[in-house]
Amino acid sequence: MQSLELINQHPELIELSGQTARLERITFYQNRGCRKGDAVIAAHAEALGIKTKSPIPSTMSEMSTELITASEANARLASS
Repeated sequence: MQSLELINQHPELIELSGQTARLERITFYQNRGCRKGDAVIAAHAEALGIKTKSPIPSTMSEMSTELITASEANARLASS
């Protein structure tokens, strides 16, 4: 209930939208490695036309990844 009180006290800071994200866009983001909650947020942001300033790759395949052990990670951190 406290969040509703904040919305009522500061309506100029809050914008509520009834626009929903399409299920296929949520699935799109999930298929690229987003967890469900993150995929929903990303799809809603896209539907609302929200742009990010950070250079996020459009697919996970564009990111270079390497699976290493904790001891390998510690060794790399120690050497840098």
